[in-house]
Amino acid sequence: MPNGLIIQDPNEITGHFDRVVKSYEELEQLLVQEGKSNIVSGVFDLLAWKKIADSYKPFLVLKEDVRSEGIHEFIQLRVVQADTADYVFVAEIELSNDESLSGGFDSAAYYPLYNAFLEWLKQNQ
Repeated sequence: MPNGLIIQDPNEITGHFDRVVKSYEELEQLLVQEGKSNIVSGVFDLLAWKKIADSYKPFLVLKEDVRSEGIHEFIQLRVVQADTADYVFVAEIELSNDESLSGGFDSAAYYPLYNAFLEWLKQNQ
Protein backbone atom coordinates (compact mmCIF):
# COMPACT_ATOMS: atom_id res chain seq x y z
CA MET A 1 0.00 0.00 0.00
CA PRO A 2 1.23 3.48 -0.71
CA ASN A 3 2.44 5.82 2.03
CA GLY A 4 2.82 3.13 4.65
CA LEU A 5 -0.80 2.04 4.87
CA ILE A 6 -0.60 -1.49 6.23
CA ILE A 7 -3.33 -4.09 6.11
CA GLN A 8 -3.40 -5.70 9.54
CA ASP A 9 -4.80 -9.00 8.28
CA PRO A 10 -4.34 -9.53 4.53
CA ASN A 11 -6.66 -12.56 4.75
CA GLU A 12 -9.54 -10.12 5.17
CA ILE A 13 -9.22 -9.05 1.55
CA THR A 14 -7.52 -11.93 -0.23
CA GLY A 15 -10.75 -13.91 -0.38
CA HIS A 16 -12.24 -11.19 -2.57
CA PHE A 17 -9.53 -11.14 -5.25
CA ASP A 18 -7.52 -13.62 -7.32
CA ARG A 19 -4.34 -11.94 -6.14
CA VAL A 20 -3.45 -9.14 -3.72
CA VAL A 21 -0.33 -7.10 -4.48
CA LYS A 22 0.63 -5.16 -1.39
CA SER A 23 3.12 -2.59 -2.71
CA TYR A 24 4.31 -0.81 -5.83
CA GLU A 25 7.54 -2.80 -5.61
CA GLU A 26 5.59 -6.06 -5.55
CA LEU A 27 3.64 -4.93 -8.63
CA GLU A 28 6.90 -4.15 -10.43
CA GLN A 29 8.28 -7.57 -9.47
CA LEU A 30 5.12 -9.25 -10.75
CA LEU A 31 5.36 -7.49 -14.11
CA VAL A 32 9.03 -8.44 -14.47
CA GLN A 33 8.38 -12.06 -13.50
CA GLU A 34 5.46 -12.32 -15.92
CA GLY A 35 7.47 -10.81 -18.79
CA LYS A 36 5.36 -7.64 -18.87
CA SER A 37 7.98 -5.10 -17.78
CA ASN A 38 7.87 -3.37 -21.18
CA ILE A 39 4.31 -2.11 -20.55
CA VAL A 40 5.34 0.90 -18.41
CA SER A 41 8.44 2.44 -16.89
CA GLY A 42 6.73 3.08 -13.53
CA VAL A 43 3.64 1.94 -11.64
CA PHE A 44 2.76 5.05 -9.64
CA ASP A 45 0.01 6.87 -11.53
CA LEU A 46 -3.32 6.55 -13.32
CA LEU A 47 -1.80 6.43 -16.81
CA ALA A 48 0.56 3.61 -15.86
CA TRP A 49 -2.27 1.68 -14.18
CA LYS A 50 -4.41 2.07 -17.32
CA LYS A 51 -1.61 0.74 -19.54
CA ILE A 52 -1.03 -2.21 -17.22
CA ALA A 53 -4.75 -3.02 -17.05
CA ASP A 54 -5.14 -2.80 -20.84
CA SER A 55 -2.03 -4.86 -21.61
CA TYR A 56 -2.04 -7.30 -18.72
CA LYS A 57 -5.28 -7.64 -16.75
CA PRO A 58 -7.80 -5.41 -14.95
CA PHE A 59 -7.17 -4.52 -11.33
CA LEU A 60 -8.09 -2.15 -8.53
CA VAL A 61 -5.77 0.14 -6.58
CA LEU A 62 -6.41 0.88 -2.92
CA LYS A 63 -4.82 4.20 -2.10
CA GLU A 64 -4.59 6.64 0.73
CA ASP A 65 -5.10 10.32 0.06
CA VAL A 66 -5.26 13.58 1.96
CA ARG A 67 -7.62 16.44 1.33
CA SER A 68 -7.56 19.89 2.92
CA GLU A 69 -10.50 22.24 3.12
CA GLY A 70 -9.53 25.48 4.80
CA ILE A 71 -8.18 24.58 8.22
CA HIS A 72 -9.74 21.10 8.09
CA GLU A 73 -7.75 18.05 7.06
CA PHE A 74 -9.31 14.83 5.82
CA ILE A 75 -7.75 11.45 5.22
CA GLN A 76 -9.27 9.30 2.49
CA LEU A 77 -9.15 5.71 1.45
CA ARG A 78 -10.01 5.35 -2.24
CA VAL A 79 -10.25 2.49 -4.69
CA VAL A 80 -9.39 3.23 -8.31
CA GLN A 81 -10.49 0.96 -11.15
CA ALA A 82 -7.26 0.93 -13.15
CA ASP A 83 -8.70 0.54 -16.66
CA THR A 84 -11.12 3.48 -16.34
CA ALA A 85 -9.42 5.65 -13.67
CA ASP A 86 -12.79 5.81 -11.90
CA TYR A 87 -12.90 6.04 -8.13
CA VAL A 88 -15.26 3.19 -7.31
CA PHE A 89 -14.99 3.64 -3.54
CA VAL A 90 -14.16 6.69 -1.41
CA ALA A 91 -14.31 6.98 2.37
CA GLU A 92 -12.96 9.86 4.39
CA ILE A 93 -12.73 11.13 7.93
CA GLU A 94 -11.82 14.53 9.25
CA LEU A 95 -8.73 14.50 11.40
CA SER A 96 -8.95 16.14 14.78
CA ASN A 97 -6.34 18.64 15.94
CA ASP A 98 -4.60 15.80 17.77
CA GLU A 99 -4.39 13.79 14.55
CA SER A 100 -3.28 16.65 12.34
CA LEU A 101 -1.10 15.61 9.42
CA SER A 102 1.44 18.22 10.42
CA GLY A 103 1.76 16.62 13.85
CA GLY A 104 1.35 12.99 12.82
CA PHE A 105 -1.59 10.75 13.57
CA ASP A 106 -2.28 7.33 15.01
CA SER A 107 -3.09 4.33 12.84
CA ALA A 108 -6.44 4.21 14.66
CA ALA A 109 -7.53 7.00 12.29
CA TYR A 110 -7.57 4.34 9.57
CA TYR A 111 -9.89 1.87 11.30
CA PRO A 112 -13.19 3.52 10.24
CA LEU A 113 -11.89 3.85 6.68
CA TYR A 114 -10.67 0.29 6.53
CA ASN A 115 -13.93 -1.03 8.00
CA ALA A 116 -15.88 0.92 5.38
CA PHE A 117 -13.65 -0.61 2.69
CA LEU A 118 -14.27 -4.14 4.01
CA GLU A 119 -18.01 -3.48 4.01
CA TRP A 120 -17.81 -2.21 0.43
CA LEU A 121 -15.98 -5.41 -0.55
CA LYS A 122 -18.72 -7.55 0.97
CA GLN A 123 -21.44 -5.59 -0.84
CA ASN A 124 -19.62 -5.80 -4.19
CA GLN A 125 -18.66 -9.45 -4.38
